[in-house]
Amino acid sequence: MKVEAGPFERIYDPSAGQPEPWYVNDHTFVRDRAGTWQLTGRYDWKHYRGTRVLESDDPFQFTLAGQVGFLDSHASEVITDEAGATWVSHCGWGQGGVFLAPLRWLP
Repeated sequence: MKVEAGPFERIYDPSAGQPEPWYVNDHTFVRDRAGTWQLTGRYDWKHYRGTRVLESDDPFQFTLAGQVGFLDSHASEVITDEAGATWVSHCGWGQGGVFLAPLRWLP
């Protein structure tokens, strides 16, 4: 198997039009789910553990007003297994390993 990526395009600028700064680091993930998009990212630079989940109809426009969840995790990645179950990971310095938790999409 070979994996490669095309050109990267900025989809979110945390400083643009926001009431407060939101630190988006390398632990972000965008996922298309039923016509919507989710962006996960670390809460802010002061809190090591904590991930905001933002939702938008437009994958190029996320705002803090679109927050639909908060995960008590660091370095979150969303994983869907072969049976269709969705999981979220948690790991990092001093966290004691790599963890998975079921991720529920609530209406």
